[in-house]
Amino acid sequence: MNVNEAQIQLGLWHWLYNRGQRWACPNACKVFDTGECDLLTVMRSGLACEYEIKISRKDFRQDRRKPKFELFERRLAGHTTREPLRSGWKARTLTVPNFFFYVVPNKLVSVDEVPGFAGLIYVHDEERQRFTVAKKAARIHRDIIPDLKLQMGQKLMFRFWDQQRRVLAAA
Repeated sequence: MNVNEAQIQLGLWHWLYNRGQRWACPNACKVFDTGECDLLTVMRSGLACEYEIKISRKDFRQDRRKPKFELFERRLAGHTTREPLRSGWKARTLTVPNFFFYVVPNKLVSVDEVPGFAGLIYVHDEERQRFTVAKKAARIHRDIIPDLKLQMGQKLMFRFWDQQRRVLAAA
C-alpha cells in the first residue's frame, strides 16, 4: 500500500464521521499539551480522540521517544499536576485527549508493540474507508470539551474538509 498521511486523514475522517464522531481536525496544534495531533476528533459525548498516523516502522519507533507519552501515562494514573517530566519537558498542564490511537497500514505494527493506553487501527483501503480497530484505546480521563467549543469546531471542520477534498481531487 503506497499512501500518504493526507489520504489516510481524509479516509479516516469519513470512516469516523460515519461512526458518530462529531467533528475532526487534521494537524491540530496547541489543543492539548501533547503537541500536534495528526487527526483530532470529538465524539458526541464531548470526549476527544487523538489519532497518530504512521506509515513506516521507523516513524512508529521514533514516536515513542516523544515526551507526550509520559503525559498520557501520568494522566491515566490520575495525576493532574505540572511536575516536570522525566525528559525535562515541562507541560503547562496535563491536558491530553481522552483516547489515543495509532493508525497504520495493515499489519505494519502488532498490537503488542503499542503502549497500554493506546489503541491501534489498521488501514486496509483509505479511499473506500476500510479501517479495522485492532485494539481499543484505554480511556485516559473523563473530562469533556464544552458544547460551545464543539459547535465552533464543527463549523470550521466542514469548511476545512470540503477544501481538502477539492485539493486532493485536483491533484
